[in-house]
Amino acid sequence: MTRRAGTWAEQRPLMLKLCRDWKTDLETRLPARNVVVELHPESAPTTPWNWFLAFDIDGIEFEALVIHDLSAAVFEDDTGVFDDHVKFEDVPAYLARRLKQARSVAG
Repeated sequence: MTRRAGTWAEQRPLMLKLCRDWKTDLETRLPARNVVVELHPESAPTTPWNWFLAFDIDGIEFEALVIHDLSAAVFEDDTGVFDDHVKFEDVPAYLARRLKQARSVAG
């Protein structure tokens, strides 16, 4: 679903709500002791994205950029490239899969 792009001030309430919803979903979906979701505005308005997301789930970190039209988050893949496009509604499931993969590699 594509959302209306606007200024940071217009986008911020939606992005904060999404972050709260993702945190709640992840806390109930995962056997995690600590879930942190951070939202940061991009400082260079010429980029094709306005927001940077950081997720920390029990010390395992995931980072993403939000596409300018708010249609998806683009997560950093295992090679360090921001190439995994994920619809907002799929973010918790995507992170659950990535966390499981990260734990299986580490364990």
